[in-house]
Amino acid sequence: MSSTTQLCPSRFPRSRRFTALAATGGLALAGLVALSTPAAAAGVCGAPVVSGASTTITCTAGGTGSITVPAGVTSGLVTLNGAGGGPSVDGVAGGKGALVVATLALTPGVTLNVAVGSQGTTAPGYAGYGGLGGGLVDVTTSAGAALLTAGSGGGAGGPGIGTPGFAGTPGGNSGSPGSAGNGEATAGGGAGGGAGSATAGGAGGTGGTGASFGNDGLGGSGSFPNAAGGVFSHQFYIPAGGGGNGGAGYSSGGAGGAGGEAGSTSGVGTGGGGGGGGGGSSYVSGTVPGTPSSVTEGVNAGDGSVVFVLTQAPTVTSVSPSSGPPAGGNTVTITGTNLTGASITFGSTPATGVTCTATSCTATAPAGTAPDTVDVTATTPGGTSATSSADQYTYAAADLGVALAATGVPGLLNGHINYTITITDNGPSALTSATVTATLPTPMTATSGDCTTTSGQATCTLGPLASGASTTRTFTAPIGLLTLGIPYAVTATRTASSPVDLNPANDSATRTCTVVTSLIINCS
Repeated sequence: MSSTTQLCPSRFPRSRRFTALAATGGLALAGLVALSTPAAAAGVCGAPVVSGASTTITCTAGGTGSITVPAGVTSGLVTLNGAGGGPSVDGVAGGKGALVVATLALTPGVTLNVAVGSQGTTAPGYAGYGGLGGGLVDVTTSAGAALLTAGSGGGAGGPGIGTPGFAGTPGGNSGSPGSAGNGEATAGGGAGGGAGSATAGGAGGTGGTGASFGNDGLGGSGSFPNAAGGVFSHQFYIPAGGGGNGGAGYSSGGAGGAGGEAGSTSGVGTGGGGGGGGGGSSYVSGTVPGTPSSVTEGVNAGDGSVVFVLTQAPTVTSVSPSSGPPAGGNTVTITGTNLTGASITFGSTPATGVTCTATSCTATAPAGTAPDTVDVTATTPGGTSATSSADQYTYAAADLGVALAATGVPGLLNGHINYTITITDNGPSALTSATVTATLPTPMTATSGDCTTTSGQATCTLGPLASGASTTRTFTAPIGLLTLGIPYAVTATRTASSPVDLNPANDSATRTCTVVTSLIINCS
């Protein structure tokens, strides 16, 4: 028996690994993005597109770059597509990359670095080669600390090209191992490369069993953190298939093992197919607390990408009215900037019925507790407005108690009745303003230095009054025109006040006086 064997080339360039550039040097040369007014971009990141409060920057495959967070931006929605793995020579697909969506907490002026890897290609030079893994797709701090990584797909395993032949095998999707190679008992397929884990690169696949030359072709292991995938071994024999490279990731995938080879009596060997490369793992860190993030494995078969949507944070500059009843339900107007699409919160309670333009929102205030002052905040994809005294809203209620005293003053010619209204703020909040109206029976008239008198009534107003404090208003009714012997009842009633009065039971008081003669006036 004779058999011709050939050792495949011992070196093959691994798929490109993209590493983040430090934010130094000229912008055009370093491929940096400077978000200023106007914003500009270079390198792998396209020109910023501004729409309203949002700036979108799309970074495409083929290199590295950076963005600088503009003023007024405290968070940004970032979408990463991991790169797909390369196909084998016979067209079997590599694995697909992950889709990662997260909202990063940002600081204006801070630089973020990006790496955007390409889809893997097919290894050239041999009809049994597999595919290269997808390149690295990540976002890091300027110091290189990982923030977001989308795992990339592993390359497909190469076909065994002897007689009989064996088709190539798929590469692993992000987060998944590669498929084992096709083969037979005497010419086994290579094992698939392992997937990257949370803390370590995937293991390389073992080579397929071959009756003539034993077990060879162990795939290279993946690396950690943020690394290119493991590289397939070139130590295998024609006509076996080569393993696929692992996909890049936070922990990258291992390469698939090469197929085994067995000779034949005709001198023509047969070889098993190579194993597919394992997919890289994804990583999410540095997000805004409470915001959702997602990692969807095996989505993208093409080149990687990173898209930033940087939205100016909203501001609240005024709230009108600045106070309202504890029951809520009243309409409040919130003025500020970047308010389009905002949700409004009073303290920790969401408002309802919110409608917004870029500079103004109307909302229905939720219920609260009096007395209590809360911050009214607006939240958009750009973040939540910073609190200040300008956004404060007070839940207030002032229970006014009205008391009325009547004192008869006898006199032959100028007998009269003096009335004193005592208004007490029983709290819990301070009174802003109030009106108390005294209703006079016909034909009684009145004069007053405190109140406005008209036919049939005396209207008394008062301004601020602290919780627990009292004040008085007086008016006088002459008795010259009164009919003797008939009782006359005067009622003083709170007719308006701010803030709301939740206890109407003590809002009015009545006193009745009977004039027997101008010298005898009885009041009760």
